[in-house]
Amino acid sequence: MYKEIHIWELFPLCGLSQKADNLARIINRRKRTWKAKNNGVTKKMIIKLLNKERTVKDLSIKLYISQGSINEHMRSLEKTNKIIKCGKLKQATLWKKVG
Repeated sequence: MYKEIHIWELFPLCGLSQKADNLARIINRRKRTWKAKNNGVTKKMIIKLLNKERTVKDLSIKLYISQGSINEHMRSLEKTNKIIKCGKLKQATLWKKVG
């Protein structure tokens, strides 16, 4: 939808044009076919993606889930010692699967 508008080309200094990637993620998240997953499916998907170090933003993009929701899952997984913090990338925390 937003790609047809080409707002970032017409108004390169507009605040919205600088956030075109964020807008695309929001649109993709709204287009997903499911509302919520049951029985720990999301946590399993997160653990599967954490075979290599990733940030919350990376996971959010891959899974079409908000960063806030990913953070909630990350806290839960960290408490159960399934994932650990393994560094920083600029200001973002890097996570990886334990073991």
